[in-house]
Amino acid sequence: MKTFSTLALFLLVSLVTAATSLPVDVLRLDSVANQQFASEQYVDAVRTRQQLIASLNPGDNDSLHAFSLVQIARCLSREELADSAATVGKQALYVYSRAFGTQSMDYAIIADNVSFYLLQAKRYQEAVSYSEKALAVINSVPDLTGSYVDESIILVHAAENYNAVGRNPLAIACELRALKLMSDIYGEHSDTYIDELQFLSKFFADNGDKEKAGQTDDTITRLRKEKKDAGGNVLDIPATVKMDSPREAERYRWATLRACDYYLSHYITADHMAEAASLIAQWVTVTDEVTVTLDSSLLDLGNNQQQSLAYLPAFLAGCCRYALQSGEKDFSWNMYGTAMADLLNFYNANAPYTGKVDSLEKLIAAYAKNRDQFVDNLKQLYNKGMDDRKQQR
Repeated sequence: MKTFSTLALFLLVSLVTAATSLPVDVLRLDSVANQQFASEQYVDAVRTRQQLIASLNPGDNDSLHAFSLVQIARCLSREELADSAATVGKQALYVYSRAFGTQSMDYAIIADNVSFYLLQAKRYQEAVSYSEKALAVINSVPDLTGSYVDESIILVHAAENYNAVGRNPLAIACELRALKLMSDIYGEHSDTYIDELQFLSKFFADNGDKEKAGQTDDTITRLRKEKKDAGGNVLDIPATVKMDSPREAERYRWATLRACDYYLSHYITADHMAEAASLIAQWVTVTDEVTVTLDSSLLDLGNNQQQSLAYLPAFLAGCCRYALQSGEKDFSWNMYGTAMADLLNFYNANAPYTGKVDSLEKLIAAYAKNRDQFVDNLKQLYNKGMDDRKQQR
């Protein structure tokens, strides 16, 4: 599919960084370390983080201190220094728990990191003890809807650790929980879900249950065949959807994100576009996780022109995806700009099927002529929509 990658990048660089009260030198070191880590310069990142920690006063900014230790441990792990990574990870856990306690998801994630490093170091019994620290948190927090990915990783590592010490019933229990979350997050036909099923098969076999291991292998074969037969054109969303409240909508947040990804990455002739658009429309109407404002030009996309009916769902999909990935529900300029980039990418690929839409053609022509002016025009549209919303209140 053709995309306006330059447009998307141009809009994204306008994002505003939140203000912070940290000293300039600390901010600089933090930024440099993150860049070094992203560039896989792990030894340099460790040195920079050590400089940063040395510049902090005792008890000063414990969250940054703990995060710096977390990143050092990750660097050491990437350099295959698992024992050292575990030692630093334990320090991070101590600094964090001293300041913030032991009942948060951040605590669970740091404890899980330590368990993973200990697994790498083949210190299995100790790895189990840190997995159980993480499990204690996720088993006690009533609602982790927004942390499903982290919870699934914790469960996967716990399953591996239990398997390594021969406690296979617990390994199976953790793996089944992880797979349920992965089904919600990624869908049963995703590579992530299918690949993880192989570990479940192993745990069943190690527990002496050859029948269930074989059944799991059969499921893997079936899912791979279904995915191959569909040419990858698979959308794992519920066949029936019922959501009458924001609370019920939370159950469908991951399915909605998959629907958004599907809708924005496929031609309108794809098999499941109608189902994806329907779920997006239902979710955005009910949820309190995103607020969308439609100006007159966007509303026109869903009104009179038959060929433009595909494009309003693309804008909604862009807004929903932005909200779900960023955690920002307000209809900001950043959300609007990102969703407009998604819409224009989608239109550019699908115009041959729908015919031209005048309002979108004008935007593309404006972008080709003068990018700065194009962004200014978009900001005017955004501001007009926000002003109209204020007047309607």
